[in-house]
Amino acid sequence: MPGFVDTLIESFKQTLNLKLWLYFFAIQLLEGIMIGVIFLFLALIGFLALLGPVTSVGIGNIELLFSDPGILASVICIACVLFLVFLVVASFIGSLFTGMMFHLFNDFLRTKRLDLASAFEKARPRFFTYFKVSLLVGVIISIVLAIAFAPLLLSIPFAEAGAQNLGPLIAGAGFFVLLLLVIVIALFLLSPMLNLLAPVAFFERRGVIESIKRALELMKANYLGNLAYVILYSIIIMAISFVISTIVQFLQLAVMLPAMATGSSAGAAIGGLIALVVLVSIVLYVPFTVWSVCFDTACFRNLYFLDHSLLGRPVRKHRAKRSTRKRKSK
Repeated sequence: MPGFVDTLIESFKQTLNLKLWLYFFAIQLLEGIMIGVIFLFLALIGFLALLGPVTSVGIGNIELLFSDPGILASVICIACVLFLVFLVVASFIGSLFTGMMFHLFNDFLRTKRLDLASAFEKARPRFFTYFKVSLLVGVIISIVLAIAFAPLLLSIPFAEAGAQNLGPLIAGAGFFVLLLLVIVIALFLLSPMLNLLAPVAFFERRGVIESIKRALELMKANYLGNLAYVILYSIIIMAISFVISTIVQFLQLAVMLPAMATGSSAGAAIGGLIALVVLVSIVLYVPFTVWSVCFDTACFRNLYFLDHSLLGRPVRKHRAKRSTRKRKSK
């Protein structure tokens, strides 16, 4: 257990580097811009899909459009498809940038150098594997959630028939809450493995199923230590987030109280104070968000190598495996 605490403390110290923070900020900014462009593009597609039906009935009669069950179902279907496409594309892009951050931080610890091009080249061959791992885990969780939600949806028609038929609705809601609680507990107990999936996918040459098995193996190297590590990591993030949120809320309260007391007599001054609060919120939240991603990368990169040392097995390197293949071919 002391090794896990020392690793967490060392991870915190390693992220207190302005240059490293700026590189992580650049990566997250580029990722945000790309995902934002994809979102606007899909939103435009959805708008164009609705433009035809809206113009056919007129903007003033748009409520007639949504009163038609068939058209309403089509709109919901289009929205769901576009949302799923956005999630998949955003996860695809995010997988590449996640790999870049892991390799950037790993190179920084090993060579004290920060090179985005090198991080990209190292992440590029493996990011699709991590994307498939994330997609598989997400699909499994979604299926379980759908199973939990299905009885609740199926019981709604019984409730609409009358108050005397509320039994199926109550049973469906109870089943949903119970299964949701089981899912939350399962995700909590598996959180060390889920957080080790990224370093396993990017630092080892394994397939999708092999990466999941390897992450599970690393988690079991010292399960209680790994779980405590994740809990302490979460406490640190939540504590700092609570402090920042408290400061922002205090500033908002300090502005709102005078505004309520003076009314509109000091509108310009109150407007300036509101702008100042917004600026302070951005100054606090943006660095914290970037640092939290950097801290997350540092914590689980270091946990990955700590678990490797507990297992007593060397990390499977990319180059080592390629060289052995060449020797065999010779």
